[in-house]
Amino acid sequence: MDAITIKRHKIISYSAIAWNFLGLLAFIMQQLMTKESIHSLPIAEQELYTNLPAWYTIAYAIGVFGGLLGSIFLLQRKKISVTLFLISLIGILVQTIYTFFMSNTFTVYGYGAALLPLFVVFLAVFLYAYSWSLNKEGYLK
Repeated sequence: MDAITIKRHKIISYSAIAWNFLGLLAFIMQQLMTKESIHSLPIAEQELYTNLPAWYTIAYAIGVFGGLLGSIFLLQRKKISVTLFLISLIGILVQTIYTFFMSNTFTVYGYGAALLPLFVVFLAVFLYAYSWSLNKEGYLK
């Protein structure tokens, strides 16, 4: 890797770590919500949280942990990052399908609630494609 490519790689990798760490914090905060905190929400929002299927939570965890681990291994230029980003992308897509087609998220929050999930999918696709291209070029070990 030349100096510019290394610098770009570090910027992308550290940004990915920070982004996925924020995702981890959001996941942990959702998992730590008490019944009292859920009951303090408006009724429609309470229903969103209490009706989440277990497979949604599993997909969320896979997306978050896969993305964070993939980002850490990407910084270290490890091939495993490609697989981890693919696994993360699958988890994110499952989670997004539930949000878009199987819940009443947009009834509760409006269609503006689609922006963050779409951005998350975009970044997951980017990180997978970026790691895949680095691996194809022989930069990952």
